[in-house]
Amino acid sequence: MDSKLNIRSYRNEDMKVLLEMTSEEGWSFSEIDCRVSLKVDPEGLLVAEDETGMPIGFIRLFSMTSNMTYVNVFVVRKDLHGNGIGKKLWEAMLKVTKDNTLVLDGVSQMKGWYEKRGFSFEAHSARSFHGTFSFQESVTLRNSYNIVPLSDDIWSALIAYDKQIYPYSREHVLRAWFCGADRYTAVAFLDKSVVGYANIHWKSKKECNIRVLNADNDVIADTLLLNLLQHIPLGSKVSFILMEGKPIPKYLSNFKSSVTGHKLFTKEMTGIQTDKIIFHMCHTI
Repeated sequence: MDSKLNIRSYRNEDMKVLLEMTSEEGWSFSEIDCRVSLKVDPEGLLVAEDETGMPIGFIRLFSMTSNMTYVNVFVVRKDLHGNGIGKKLWEAMLKVTKDNTLVLDGVSQMKGWYEKRGFSFEAHSARSFHGTFSFQESVTLRNSYNIVPLSDDIWSALIAYDKQIYPYSREHVLRAWFCGADRYTAVAFLDKSVVGYANIHWKSKKECNIRVLNADNDVIADTLLLNLLQHIPLGSKVSFILMEGKPIPKYLSNFKSSVTGHKLFTKEMTGIQTDKIIFHMCHTI
């Protein structure tokens, strides 16, 4: 296979094949995710193709900061596992990233493989959940929090809050993922201070991903989640990634866990405030 393999840049016509591969793996990766990551880094999606020009593997990376690169897709066609395709994609990725700190969210069964390739530092772990939204109980929370949709005039406040959680700037990434069609972001305020935010995006009219929910405490998290759920029709397929150790919300108690992912770095990363992260925004590979 190696002699017949070619690594090239992404083309628009590759989208269908990529989404088919990730769907077969059971990922929540969507067309929005693909288009947004291309917006963040247009040159960051590498494709392995066979002698006919057919894509048979992908690796996707984008710059979190000037010296940190996130790997959010690493997939090879199932029937071709074990043929060295992943190794070639990985080598091509390393040539691009050079000396940058690398970060990814890897499934448990791949953790050892990633550790052998330098991802020795684990920040936290999280579990993926999938299910059908069916909670119908009417719930009203009495509290002092004001929940508003994200708008341009509160972006700076949201980013300032995000910097309390992560020791590196994520502004360009959040702007790309949160702004656009088929997305909704709610921001929680106490007086004039942001105390949490949450985001969902739709893969279709009846299928969505809860991408992130960060909050100062459980009451704020519950309030934000209820706000999100008001935008999700009953019977919709929903997926989310819950931080390890956090209880599954009662509104989603019928959901089933699938894989566990581990946030891994090639260099030690301290200062992530995991106590404020409820639903984790990542692509587990």
